[in-house]
Amino acid sequence: MNYIKPFWMRFITRFTKVPKKAETRDVISHLLADWNQKLKQAGVGDRETNIKYLMERVIRKPLPSYESIKRLELTEKQLREFEELSKMRCDRRPLQHIVGVWNFNGLRLKMNPAVFIPRPETEEFVSEVIQHYRNISKPIEMLEVGCGSGAISLAMLQSIPFIRSCTAIDCCDAAVKLAKENANELRLGGRFQSFQHMVKENDYLPRPLKGKTYDLIISNPPYARTDELVWLNPEVKRYENRIALDGGVDGLDVVRLVMDLACFHLRSGAKLWLELGNGQSPLVKTIIYLFHALNDSHNHVQSVEVKTAIEGWKEKLKESGVGDIEFNLKCLVAHVLNRKFSTLKSYDAEKFTAQQHSEFSRLCEARCARMPLQHILGEWDFMDLTLKTAPTVFIPRPETEEFVLKIIEQCQNVQKPIDMLEVGCGSGAISLAILNALPHVSSTGIERSKAATALAWENAKLLKLSDRFTPYNHTSAANNYLPKELLDRKFDLIVSNPPYVRTEEFPLLQPEVKLYENLNALDGGSDGLNVARLVFDLACLHLHPGGKLWLELGSEHPPLVKTIMNLKYEGRLRFISSYNDQYKRDRFVEIEKV
Repeated sequence: MNYIKPFWMRFITRFTKVPKKAETRDVISHLLADWNQKLKQAGVGDRETNIKYLMERVIRKPLPSYESIKRLELTEKQLREFEELSKMRCDRRPLQHIVGVWNFNGLRLKMNPAVFIPRPETEEFVSEVIQHYRNISKPIEMLEVGCGSGAISLAMLQSIPFIRSCTAIDCCDAAVKLAKENANELRLGGRFQSFQHMVKENDYLPRPLKGKTYDLIISNPPYARTDELVWLNPEVKRYENRIALDGGVDGLDVVRLVMDLACFHLRSGAKLWLELGNGQSPLVKTIIYLFHALNDSHNHVQSVEVKTAIEGWKEKLKESGVGDIEFNLKCLVAHVLNRKFSTLKSYDAEKFTAQQHSEFSRLCEARCARMPLQHILGEWDFMDLTLKTAPTVFIPRPETEEFVLKIIEQCQNVQKPIDMLEVGCGSGAISLAILNALPHVSSTGIERSKAATALAWENAKLLKLSDRFTPYNHTSAANNYLPKELLDRKFDLIVSNPPYVRTEEFPLLQPEVKLYENLNALDGGSDGLNVARLVFDLACLHLHPGGKLWLELGSEHPPLVKTIMNLKYEGRLRFISSYNDQYKRDRFVEIEKV
């Protein structure tokens, strides 16, 4: 394969062995302009900083600024090396992996492609912890869970002399070795030891550390939700170790393990510090109340009257901004007593055991943190069905029950079997409610969230409807509307409750939604119809002539949809009608395939 030189390299070949300084600087100016443009085309941000770091790697010394590059005198070998490094950056290889070292909180640390790169936000996290412990006057022992390159531990040791010893564990052997190497380079190895160990339930620390306790435990665990990984930058998706990122369905799988570890290995009065994802702090607070904050203050009491137990919580729920407090309390009481909500007419004569009282208090704390009732209870009624719920799966709304009733009403007198597709099936609520009411319907669901797909299938099996319901994990996109198994399928009916909230409306959402719902299930783009448009295109290809498309949308959308049908889909889709929800808002749209 012939190598085609960029114009600035061809320019070099015309030089004598010792070019004039002015000519060399002219080449460097062309070089910078050329690679600025290439990095821009590759999608790399902050290009001047990137180029400065790459050039420092080439000349093996720091530069005061980007502009100082233009005053350098570079050999042809150095120019070629810069070109090779820049190509790697254009492939979106992380800058830290290319240069091999990185500054963190004033420390120069070696990097390794197999080890997670410390982020600027983690420097802020460490600064906060250092500030908290800066004035301690007694020696303390510290444990870091998931140490990576050792950045957090070594920054703490460097700043706080009273940390007598720091122990670090990581599941990655390369990380453990790199952390030790960095500790030795910084002359902190005497106070630092690291172990390779995968934290698991009932196996939190390696054998040499069993039974040890600490004055401080710190961790920056994996906290990205599994379904978010697809949206990460190329630098992260292609080159970072996935195990250092994937926090499971709600992003908190490893966090839970670290909290369990802290219960056994943190000394009384000592602190656990965690760096988490945006919006996860309320969830962690809830987990602590639900599973870890086991306040046994009521254990000496054999039983407590329910009406006495709820009295103090009424005011707390009100102060937290929770609406319909009586309904919320009745739901929680019914759950703790293991009773159906509908059978609990009054709780005046009911009593809690000491254990039930403790559980009720933790559930009320979770509700005060604005965690949705559906997530606290782990299940919710939708029409005549009781469905399991999950923290990262969208909660079906009461208005959606009306939407489903409209569809059932239209389909119940159809004599032939109906083959239905649901786009964005979530927990399976819509499909399963229709299947439960109409035995002649079979349904296929597609859903981009793996957690939701798994939950929909679980609900179908629990309700014994799995023989007529098949969910697929698939993200619909232009020209890739259905998974390959369904490419040749056409359907009699397509239903969808797509994301329809305008992006600009997000700040106005309730805390239950903003903090705890998967926002991908809400965001419909600038006009709220981004996903609906995909569903229109899908219906053109996969709906039988005369088949119906039903959509639940925002109240401002039906007139827009009617206009879109007339302008773009004439001869393919026909707007039939729109219908009101219980609040008299025009929400449900019926469309027919021509």
